[in-house]
Amino acid sequence: MNVIFRIASRNLLRHWKRSFAAMLAVAVGVLAISLVRGFVNDLRQFFEDQGRSQSMYGDLLLSKQIPPGTPPSMRWKVALSRDDQALIERVLNGPWGGVQFARRLVIGGLVTNGRTTAVFFGMGYDVQAGAALRGARWVWNTVAGVPLHKAAGERAVVLGRSLAANLGCESSRPPTFLPDGAIKPEPLTLSCDTSRVQLQAMTASGQLNALTVDVAGLIEPGTRAGSSKTLMTDLHTAQTLADTDAVSMYSIALRDRTRARELRAALQDAGKRAGLDLQVKPWRDLPEGGVFRATMALLDTFSMILVVTVGLIGAAAVFNVLTRTVTERIREIGTLRSIGYRRGQIVRLFMLEGVLIAIAGCALGLFLAIGAAAVINASGLSFTGGLASAPLPLMIRLVVGDFAYIVCATIATAALAALLPSRRAGKINTIEALVHT
Repeated sequence: MNVIFRIASRNLLRHWKRSFAAMLAVAVGVLAISLVRGFVNDLRQFFEDQGRSQSMYGDLLLSKQIPPGTPPSMRWKVALSRDDQALIERVLNGPWGGVQFARRLVIGGLVTNGRTTAVFFGMGYDVQAGAALRGARWVWNTVAGVPLHKAAGERAVVLGRSLAANLGCESSRPPTFLPDGAIKPEPLTLSCDTSRVQLQAMTASGQLNALTVDVAGLIEPGTRAGSSKTLMTDLHTAQTLADTDAVSMYSIALRDRTRARELRAALQDAGKRAGLDLQVKPWRDLPEGGVFRATMALLDTFSMILVVTVGLIGAAAVFNVLTRTVTERIREIGTLRSIGYRRGQIVRLFMLEGVLIAIAGCALGLFLAIGAAAVINASGLSFTGGLASAPLPLMIRLVVGDFAYIVCATIATAALAALLPSRRAGKINTIEALVHT
Protein backbone atom coordinates (compact mmCIF):
# COMPACT_ATOMS: atom_id res chain seq x y z
CA MET A 1 0.00 0.00 0.00
CA ASN A 2 2.92 2.37 0.71
CA VAL A 3 4.22 1.83 -2.81
CA ILE A 4 0.79 2.52 -4.30
CA PHE A 5 0.54 5.69 -2.20
CA ARG A 6 3.94 6.89 -3.44
CA ILE A 7 3.01 6.19 -7.06
CA ALA A 8 -0.32 8.00 -6.66
CA SER A 9 1.35 11.02 -5.03
CA ARG A 10 4.04 11.14 -7.71
CA ASN A 11 1.46 11.04 -10.49
CA LEU A 12 -0.56 13.88 -8.94
CA LEU A 13 2.58 16.02 -8.67
CA ARG A 14 3.68 15.15 -12.20
CA HIS A 15 0.30 16.24 -13.59
CA TRP A 16 -0.11 19.04 -11.03
CA LYS A 17 -1.96 21.46 -13.29
CA ARG A 18 -4.75 19.00 -13.93
CA SER A 19 -4.76 17.81 -10.34
CA PHE A 20 -4.83 21.40 -9.06
CA ALA A 21 -7.83 22.23 -11.24
CA ALA A 22 -9.79 19.32 -9.76
CA MET A 23 -8.59 20.14 -6.25
CA LEU A 24 -9.66 23.76 -6.72
CA ALA A 25 -13.13 22.67 -7.83
CA VAL A 26 -13.43 20.54 -4.68
CA ALA A 27 -12.08 23.38 -2.50
CA VAL A 28 -14.59 25.90 -3.87
CA GLY A 29 -17.38 23.41 -3.23
CA VAL A 30 -16.24 22.82 0.35
CA LEU A 31 -15.93 26.59 0.87
CA ALA A 32 -19.46 27.22 -0.42
CA ILE A 33 -21.02 24.41 1.63
CA SER A 34 -19.15 25.44 4.80
CA LEU A 35 -20.22 29.08 4.52
CA VAL A 36 -23.86 28.24 3.80
CA ARG A 37 -24.00 25.72 6.65
CA GLY A 38 -22.29 28.24 8.93
CA PHE A 39 -24.83 30.90 7.95
CA VAL A 40 -27.75 28.53 8.63
CA ASN A 41 -26.22 27.49 11.96
CA ASP A 42 -25.85 31.09 13.10
CA LEU A 43 -29.32 32.04 11.93
CA ARG A 44 -30.80 29.07 13.81
CA GLN A 45 -28.94 30.07 16.98
CA PHE A 46 -29.97 33.72 16.53
CA PHE A 47 -33.66 32.83 16.15
CA GLU A 48 -33.50 30.45 19.12
CA ASP A 49 -31.90 33.14 21.30
CA GLN A 50 -34.42 35.66 20.00
CA GLY A 51 -37.34 33.40 20.84
CA ARG A 52 -36.01 32.37 24.24
CA SER A 53 -34.97 35.86 25.38
CA GLN A 54 -36.25 38.70 23.21
CA SER A 55 -39.73 37.20 22.82
CA MET A 56 -39.60 36.00 26.46
CA TYR A 57 -40.65 32.45 25.60
CA GLY A 58 -37.95 30.94 27.81
CA ASP A 59 -37.26 27.21 27.64
CA LEU A 60 -40.85 26.10 28.22
CA LEU A 61 -44.29 27.58 27.65
CA LEU A 62 -46.99 26.38 30.03
CA SER A 63 -50.72 26.70 29.44
CA LYS A 64 -53.84 24.63 29.68
CA GLN A 65 -54.13 22.05 26.93
CA ILE A 66 -55.32 23.99 23.89
CA PRO A 67 -57.80 22.23 21.59
CA PRO A 68 -56.41 21.72 18.07
CA GLY A 69 -57.29 24.52 15.67
CA THR A 70 -57.79 27.14 18.39
CA PRO A 71 -56.64 30.50 16.94
CA PRO A 72 -54.20 32.50 19.09
CA SER A 73 -56.79 35.25 19.64
CA MET A 74 -59.15 32.76 21.40
CA ARG A 75 -56.64 31.21 23.80
CA TRP A 76 -57.78 33.40 26.66
CA LYS A 77 -60.79 31.07 26.91
CA VAL A 78 -58.51 28.33 28.30
CA ALA A 79 -56.89 30.60 30.90
CA LEU A 80 -55.27 29.65 34.19
CA SER A 81 -57.17 30.78 37.31
CA ARG A 82 -55.61 32.16 40.48
CA ASP A 83 -55.74 28.69 42.08
CA ASP A 84 -54.10 27.20 38.99
CA GLN A 85 -51.36 29.83 39.18
CA ALA A 86 -50.72 29.11 42.86
CA LEU A 87 -50.32 25.39 42.10
CA ILE A 88 -47.95 26.05 39.20
CA GLU A 89 -45.80 28.49 41.15
CA ARG A 90 -45.40 26.05 44.04
CA VAL A 91 -43.78 23.66 41.57
CA LEU A 92 -41.68 26.38 39.89
CA ASN A 93 -40.33 27.55 43.25
CA GLY A 94 -39.03 24.04 43.95
CA PRO A 95 -35.38 22.90 43.93
CA TRP A 96 -34.64 23.37 40.22
CA GLY A 97 -31.38 25.26 40.53
CA GLY A 98 -32.81 28.61 39.48
CA VAL A 99 -36.05 29.20 37.53
CA GLN A 100 -37.26 32.49 36.06
CA PHE A 101 -40.86 32.78 34.95
CA ALA A 102 -43.27 35.42 33.73
CA ARG A 103 -47.04 35.22 33.47
CA ARG A 104 -48.67 36.24 30.20
CA LEU A 105 -52.23 37.11 29.21
CA VAL A 106 -53.14 37.11 25.53
CA ILE A 107 -55.30 40.10 24.55
CA GLY A 108 -56.74 41.46 21.34
CA GLY A 109 -59.17 44.11 20.16
CA LEU A 110 -59.10 47.65 18.79
CA VAL A 111 -56.81 50.56 19.52
CA THR A 112 -57.70 54.14 18.59
CA ASN A 113 -56.20 57.60 18.93
CA GLY A 114 -59.56 59.29 18.26
CA ARG A 115 -58.99 59.63 14.51
CA THR A 116 -57.58 56.26 13.47
CA THR A 117 -58.64 52.83 14.67
CA ALA A 118 -56.65 49.65 14.15
CA VAL A 119 -56.81 46.00 15.19
CA PHE A 120 -54.22 44.89 17.72
CA PHE A 121 -53.12 41.53 19.04
CA GLY A 122 -50.70 41.16 21.88
CA MET A 123 -50.24 40.38 25.52
CA GLY A 124 -49.79 41.65 29.03
CA TYR A 125 -46.95 40.20 31.08
CA ASP A 126 -45.10 40.55 34.37
CA VAL A 127 -42.90 43.47 33.32
CA GLN A 128 -39.96 43.08 35.69
CA ALA A 129 -39.91 39.28 35.28
CA GLY A 130 -40.07 39.76 31.52
CA ALA A 131 -37.09 42.11 31.61
CA ALA A 132 -35.15 39.47 33.55
CA LEU A 133 -36.11 36.82 30.95
CA ARG A 134 -34.84 39.02 28.13
CA GLY A 135 -31.43 39.27 29.76
CA ALA A 136 -28.77 41.91 29.22
CA ARG A 137 -28.63 41.44 25.44
CA TRP A 138 -32.34 41.95 24.74
CA VAL A 139 -33.55 43.88 27.79
CA TRP A 140 -33.83 47.09 25.76
CA ASN A 141 -36.47 46.12 23.20
CA THR A 142 -37.78 49.47 21.92
CA VAL A 143 -36.67 51.23 18.74
CA ALA A 144 -38.09 54.51 20.09
CA GLY A 145 -39.26 55.64 23.52
CA VAL A 146 -38.53 53.28 26.42
CA PRO A 147 -39.34 49.65 27.33
CA LEU A 148 -42.23 48.93 29.66
CA HIS A 149 -39.96 48.38 32.68
CA LYS A 150 -38.69 51.96 32.21
CA ALA A 151 -42.11 53.52 31.55
CA ALA A 152 -43.23 56.25 33.95
CA GLY A 153 -47.01 55.95 33.52
CA GLU A 154 -49.22 53.62 35.55
CA ARG A 155 -50.78 52.16 32.39
CA ALA A 156 -48.41 52.05 29.43
CA VAL A 157 -48.13 50.14 26.18
CA VAL A 158 -45.50 49.58 23.52
CA LEU A 159 -46.65 49.24 19.92
CA GLY A 160 -45.32 47.48 16.85
CA ARG A 161 -43.66 50.10 14.65
CA SER A 162 -46.10 49.76 11.74
CA LEU A 163 -49.10 49.82 14.09
CA ALA A 164 -47.69 52.92 15.76
CA ALA A 165 -47.23 54.63 12.40
CA ASN A 166 -50.93 54.05 11.64
CA LEU A 167 -51.74 55.78 14.93
CA GLY A 168 -49.49 58.77 14.21
CA CYS A 169 -46.42 57.77 16.27
CA GLU A 170 -42.90 57.84 14.88
CA SER A 171 -39.29 57.91 16.00
CA SER A 172 -36.98 60.90 15.73
CA ARG A 173 -34.49 58.75 13.81
CA PRO A 174 -33.88 55.08 12.96
CA PRO A 175 -32.54 52.95 15.84
CA THR A 176 -28.99 51.65 15.99
CA PHE A 177 -28.66 47.88 15.83
CA LEU A 178 -25.59 46.32 17.39
CA PRO A 179 -23.53 43.70 15.49
CA ASP A 180 -25.28 40.87 17.38
CA GLY A 181 -28.72 42.09 16.24
CA ALA A 182 -29.73 43.69 19.54
CA ILE A 183 -30.99 47.28 19.76
CA LYS A 184 -28.61 49.88 21.14
CA PRO A 185 -30.10 50.98 24.51
CA GLU A 186 -30.86 54.65 23.87
CA PRO A 187 -34.21 56.40 24.49
CA LEU A 188 -34.87 57.87 21.05
CA THR A 189 -37.49 60.59 21.01
CA LEU A 190 -41.00 59.30 20.31
CA SER A 191 -43.43 61.78 18.78
CA CYS A 192 -47.16 60.98 18.54
CA ASP A 193 -50.21 62.92 17.38
CA THR A 194 -51.51 62.06 20.85
CA SER A 195 -49.49 60.32 23.55
CA ARG A 196 -52.55 58.42 24.82
CA VAL A 197 -54.61 55.82 23.01
CA GLN A 198 -57.71 53.87 23.93
CA LEU A 199 -57.85 50.07 23.99
CA GLN A 200 -61.16 48.33 23.37
CA ALA A 201 -61.60 44.60 23.95
CA MET A 202 -64.11 41.97 25.00
CA THR A 203 -63.86 40.86 28.61
CA ALA A 204 -63.82 37.26 29.76
CA SER A 205 -67.56 37.56 30.47
CA GLY A 206 -68.35 38.87 26.98
CA GLN A 207 -68.71 42.56 27.82
CA LEU A 208 -67.03 45.41 25.94
CA ASN A 209 -64.38 47.22 27.97
CA ALA A 210 -62.13 50.21 27.24
CA LEU A 211 -58.99 51.64 28.82
CA THR A 212 -56.93 54.73 28.10
CA VAL A 213 -53.18 54.08 28.17
CA ASP A 214 -49.92 55.93 27.49
CA VAL A 215 -47.72 55.01 24.52
CA ALA A 216 -44.26 54.38 26.02
CA GLY A 217 -42.36 53.06 23.03
CA LEU A 218 -42.19 51.31 19.69
CA ILE A 219 -40.94 47.74 19.17
CA GLU A 220 -39.91 45.51 16.29
CA PRO A 221 -41.59 42.13 16.95
CA GLY A 222 -39.42 40.45 14.31
CA THR A 223 -41.87 40.03 11.43
CA ARG A 224 -43.61 42.52 9.16
CA ALA A 225 -47.02 41.07 10.02
CA GLY A 226 -46.31 41.35 13.72
CA SER A 227 -45.13 44.94 13.39
CA SER A 228 -48.57 46.00 12.11
CA LYS A 229 -50.59 44.43 14.96
CA THR A 230 -48.45 43.89 18.05
CA LEU A 231 -49.26 45.65 21.34
CA MET A 232 -47.68 44.81 24.69
CA THR A 233 -48.53 46.05 28.15
CA ASP A 234 -48.11 45.07 31.78
CA LEU A 235 -50.12 42.15 33.12
CA HIS A 236 -52.28 44.24 35.47
CA THR A 237 -53.42 46.51 32.63
CA ALA A 238 -54.21 43.51 30.42
CA GLN A 239 -56.18 41.82 33.21
CA THR A 240 -58.09 45.03 33.86
CA LEU A 241 -58.95 45.31 30.16
CA ALA A 242 -60.13 41.68 30.05
CA ASP A 243 -61.73 41.98 33.53
CA THR A 244 -60.05 38.82 34.79
CA ASP A 245 -57.40 37.70 37.23
CA ALA A 246 -56.47 34.73 35.02
CA VAL A 247 -53.41 34.36 32.76
CA SER A 248 -53.00 32.56 29.46
CA MET A 249 -49.59 30.99 29.99
CA TYR A 250 -46.27 30.99 31.78
CA SER A 251 -42.87 31.54 30.16
CA ILE A 252 -40.29 29.49 32.04
CA ALA A 253 -36.50 29.75 31.76
CA LEU A 254 -34.12 27.46 33.63
CA ARG A 255 -30.57 28.23 34.61
CA ASP A 256 -29.81 24.52 34.15
CA ARG A 257 -31.54 23.74 30.86
CA THR A 258 -30.78 20.03 31.17
CA ARG A 259 -33.52 19.85 33.83
CA ALA A 260 -36.25 21.12 31.49
CA ARG A 261 -37.62 17.62 30.86
CA GLU A 262 -37.68 16.89 34.60
CA LEU A 263 -39.48 20.17 35.38
CA ARG A 264 -41.93 19.54 32.57
CA ALA A 265 -42.83 16.14 34.02
CA ALA A 266 -43.23 17.61 37.53
CA LEU A 267 -45.60 20.32 36.29
CA GLN A 268 -47.72 17.85 34.34
CA ASP A 269 -47.87 15.44 37.29
CA ALA A 270 -48.94 18.24 39.65
CA GLY A 271 -51.58 19.31 37.13
CA LYS A 272 -52.98 15.80 36.81
CA ARG A 273 -53.31 15.46 40.56
CA ALA A 274 -55.28 18.74 40.60
CA GLY A 275 -57.41 17.82 37.60
CA LEU A 276 -55.57 20.20 35.22
CA ASP A 277 -54.55 19.12 31.73
CA LEU A 278 -51.40 21.22 31.35
CA GLN A 279 -49.47 21.68 28.12
CA VAL A 280 -45.75 22.23 28.82
CA LYS A 281 -43.60 22.38 25.70
CA PRO A 282 -40.65 24.27 24.20
CA TRP A 283 -41.85 27.28 22.23
CA ARG A 284 -40.33 25.82 19.05
CA ASP A 285 -42.94 23.01 19.12
CA LEU A 286 -45.92 25.35 19.56
CA PRO A 287 -47.68 27.79 17.19
CA GLU A 288 -45.35 30.50 18.56
CA GLY A 289 -42.51 28.67 16.78
CA GLY A 290 -44.31 28.26 13.44
CA VAL A 291 -42.30 30.93 11.62
CA PHE A 292 -39.07 29.56 13.09
CA ARG A 293 -39.84 26.01 11.97
CA ALA A 294 -40.87 27.09 8.46
CA THR A 295 -37.82 29.32 8.04
CA MET A 296 -35.35 26.69 9.18
CA ALA A 297 -36.99 23.98 7.06
CA LEU A 298 -36.64 26.22 4.01
CA LEU A 299 -33.00 27.02 4.76
CA ASP A 300 -32.16 23.36 5.46
CA THR A 301 -33.75 22.38 2.14
CA PHE A 302 -31.80 25.06 0.31
CA SER A 303 -28.51 24.01 1.91
CA MET A 304 -29.18 20.35 1.06
CA ILE A 305 -29.82 21.27 -2.59
CA LEU A 306 -26.53 23.20 -2.56
CA VAL A 307 -24.68 20.25 -1.04
CA VAL A 308 -25.98 17.90 -3.73
CA THR A 309 -25.26 20.35 -6.57
CA VAL A 310 -21.74 21.20 -5.41
CA GLY A 311 -21.04 17.55 -4.70
CA LEU A 312 -21.97 16.60 -8.26
CA ILE A 313 -19.74 19.34 -9.65
CA GLY A 314 -16.79 18.14 -7.54
CA ALA A 315 -17.45 14.52 -8.52
CA ALA A 316 -17.54 15.51 -12.20
CA ALA A 317 -14.17 17.26 -11.82
CA VAL A 318 -12.56 14.19 -10.24
CA PHE A 319 -14.16 11.87 -12.80
CA ASN A 320 -12.93 14.02 -15.69
CA VAL A 321 -9.35 14.18 -14.38
CA LEU A 322 -9.09 10.43 -13.76
CA THR A 323 -10.70 9.54 -17.09
CA ARG A 324 -8.09 11.61 -18.94
CA THR A 325 -5.35 10.26 -16.69
CA VAL A 326 -6.24 6.64 -17.45
CA THR A 327 -6.30 7.36 -21.19
CA GLU A 328 -2.85 8.99 -21.10
CA ARG A 329 -1.23 6.37 -18.85
CA ILE A 330 -2.22 3.16 -20.59
CA ARG A 331 1.44 2.15 -21.19
CA GLU A 332 2.24 2.84 -17.53
CA ILE A 333 -0.66 0.61 -16.53
CA GLY A 334 0.69 -2.11 -18.82
CA THR A 335 4.15 -1.79 -17.26
CA LEU A 336 2.74 -2.11 -13.75
CA ARG A 337 0.72 -5.17 -14.76
CA SER A 338 3.79 -6.76 -16.39
CA ILE A 339 5.83 -6.50 -13.17
CA GLY A 340 3.16 -8.20 -11.10
CA TYR A 341 0.56 -5.62 -10.09
CA ARG A 342 -2.89 -7.14 -9.95
CA ARG A 343 -6.05 -5.54 -11.30
CA GLY A 344 -7.24 -4.74 -7.79
CA GLN A 345 -4.02 -2.83 -7.09
CA ILE A 346 -4.43 -0.80 -10.29
CA VAL A 347 -8.00 0.05 -9.29
CA ARG A 348 -6.85 1.10 -5.81
CA LEU A 349 -4.07 3.23 -7.31
CA PHE A 350 -6.42 5.39 -9.34
CA MET A 351 -9.07 5.53 -6.62
CA LEU A 352 -6.36 6.70 -4.22
CA GLU A 353 -5.47 9.50 -6.61
CA GLY A 354 -9.10 10.64 -6.60
CA VAL A 355 -9.24 10.47 -2.80
CA LEU A 356 -5.98 12.45 -2.46
CA ILE A 357 -7.40 15.16 -4.71
CA ALA A 358 -10.48 15.29 -2.48
CA ILE A 359 -8.42 15.43 0.74
CA ALA A 360 -6.26 18.25 -0.59
CA GLY A 361 -9.37 20.10 -1.82
CA CYS A 362 -11.05 19.68 1.57
CA ALA A 363 -8.00 21.03 3.39
CA LEU A 364 -7.80 24.09 1.12
CA GLY A 365 -11.57 24.63 1.24
CA LEU A 366 -11.75 24.46 5.04
CA PHE A 367 -8.79 26.84 5.35
CA LEU A 368 -10.53 29.30 3.03
CA ALA A 369 -13.83 28.85 4.92
CA ILE A 370 -12.22 29.67 8.28
CA GLY A 371 -10.60 32.78 6.80
CA ALA A 372 -13.76 33.91 5.02
CA ALA A 373 -15.87 33.37 8.16
CA ALA A 374 -13.45 35.46 10.24
CA VAL A 375 -13.63 38.31 7.71
CA ILE A 376 -17.44 38.19 7.47
CA ASN A 377 -17.91 38.02 11.25
CA ALA A 378 -15.60 40.98 11.77
CA SER A 379 -17.28 43.09 9.08
CA GLY A 380 -20.46 43.81 11.07
CA LEU A 381 -22.67 43.22 8.02
CA SER A 382 -26.42 42.78 8.34
CA PHE A 383 -29.31 42.09 5.99
CA THR A 384 -33.05 42.59 5.87
CA GLY A 385 -35.42 40.50 3.84
CA GLY A 386 -38.33 38.10 3.74
CA LEU A 387 -40.59 38.28 6.80
CA ALA A 388 -38.02 40.07 8.96
CA SER A 389 -38.90 43.60 10.04
CA ALA A 390 -35.48 44.42 11.52
CA PRO A 391 -31.91 43.91 10.27
CA LEU A 392 -30.41 40.49 10.98
CA PRO A 393 -26.65 40.13 11.60
CA LEU A 394 -24.73 38.36 8.83
CA MET A 395 -22.56 35.91 10.75
CA ILE A 396 -20.99 32.53 10.03
CA ARG A 397 -20.96 29.92 12.81
CA LEU A 398 -18.62 27.11 11.78
CA VAL A 399 -19.21 23.84 13.63
CA VAL A 400 -16.69 20.99 13.91
CA GLY A 401 -19.44 18.45 13.31
CA ASP A 402 -20.27 20.11 9.99
CA PHE A 403 -16.60 20.00 8.99
CA ALA A 404 -16.47 16.26 9.69
CA TYR A 405 -19.66 15.71 7.69
CA ILE A 406 -18.42 17.79 4.74
CA VAL A 407 -15.01 16.10 4.64
CA CYS A 408 -16.43 12.56 4.87
CA ALA A 409 -19.13 13.28 2.27
CA THR A 410 -16.61 14.89 -0.11
CA ILE A 411 -14.12 12.04 0.14
CA ALA A 412 -16.86 9.42 -0.29
CA THR A 413 -18.22 11.27 -3.34
CA ALA A 414 -14.73 11.54 -4.84
CA ALA A 415 -14.13 7.82 -4.28
CA LEU A 416 -17.38 6.95 -6.04
CA ALA A 417 -16.53 9.31 -8.91
CA ALA A 418 -13.10 7.66 -9.22
CA LEU A 419 -14.53 4.14 -9.20
CA LEU A 420 -15.59 3.96 -12.87
CA PRO A 421 -12.32 5.19 -14.46
CA SER A 422 -10.36 3.10 -11.93
CA ARG A 423 -12.24 -0.07 -12.88
CA ARG A 424 -11.62 0.77 -16.54
CA ALA A 425 -7.90 1.04 -15.80
CA GLY A 426 -7.92 -2.35 -14.06
CA LYS A 427 -9.55 -4.05 -17.07
CA ILE A 428 -6.96 -2.91 -19.64
CA ASN A 429 -5.20 -5.86 -21.33
CA THR A 430 -1.51 -5.96 -20.38
CA ILE A 431 -0.13 -6.74 -23.89
CA GLU A 432 -2.35 -4.15 -25.59
CA ALA A 433 -1.30 -1.59 -23.01
CA LEU A 434 2.42 -2.22 -23.56
CA VAL A 435 2.19 -1.66 -27.34
CA HIS A 436 -0.20 1.28 -26.98
CA THR A 437 0.98 4.44 -28.73
